[in-house]
Amino acid sequence: MVRFTFVVGGGSKVRQKYDPNLQKYMSKSLQDIGFNLDNTACCAVECAETYKTQHDTDKNLKFLHVFPRVIITSGGAGGGGGAAEEAAPALSDLGSPGYLATVCEFATFQKMVQSKTQSWTQRKALMAELQERKAAFDAAEQKMMRMEPLTDEEQELYDLTSGDAIQEKLTWLSAHCKAMVENGEITMGEKQQLREQVSEDPTQTPTAAPNPTLAFVCTLAPGWRQAHGGKGGAGGGRGGE
Repeated sequence: MVRFTFVVGGGSKVRQKYDPNLQKYMSKSLQDIGFNLDNTACCAVECAETYKTQHDTDKNLKFLHVFPRVIITSGGAGGGGGAAEEAAPALSDLGSPGYLATVCEFATFQKMVQSKTQSWTQRKALMAELQERKAAFDAAEQKMMRMEPLTDEEQELYDLTSGDAIQEKLTWLSAHCKAMVENGEITMGEKQQLREQVSEDPTQTPTAAPNPTLAFVCTLAPGWRQAHGGKGGAGGGRGGE
C-alpha cells in the first residue's frame, strides 16, 4: 500500500504560505470522487480510498494523507514455474516475518509487534502465520514420536523454538487484537469487515467461530456490537431485558 502526503497548512510562522481553505478544498475534492475521512487509516490495503489529516506540532505543519485506490494483481501472467512456484517458502527465508516471529524471544516478539505492525489487519495476518508455524511444529513432533525422520525444514523449526513458545505468542497476540477491536483501534474498512462477518451468523460462539476474526467479535461486549450495527446475541437481544 502507498500513501500520498500533502502539506495543506501550518502554524502561525508558516500559515501565510498556504491558502487558509486548502485543506477544505482538497477534502471536498476527495469526497467527490468517493474517498472517506478515516483518522485511523494507515498503509494497509483495507484503507484504500480513505484520507486523514494530521497536525505535526514538531514540524509546525498540517498534512493531508491520502491512501489511494489499489488494484491487486497476481504475480505471474499465464502458466509456467511448475513445482518451483508451488513449493512452500523455507522457514528461514530472509526477511520472512513468520520466521522472525517464530524463532525470536517472547520479549522481542512483543516489541516487534508494537513497532512493525500498525494495523489490526497486519497483526491478524501475523497471527495466521504463527498458527501455520504451530501446526508445522506439532506435525514435526508427531513424526518424531513415530520415529520418522524430519525434513531439514522441520528439524530447523524444532531446533529453534518450541510448541509452548509459539502458543505463548499466539495467546498474547490474540488478546492484543481483541483489545484493538474493543477499544475502537481499527479502520473503517476493518469495522465493515467485522460487521459483515457477524451479520452472516450472529449466533456464533468463540469456540464455534471458524476463524480468529469472528471469534474476536463474538467475545466483544454487547454494547460494542450494538453500537456498530451487530445483531443481538443469544437470549433475544434488548427486547428480552
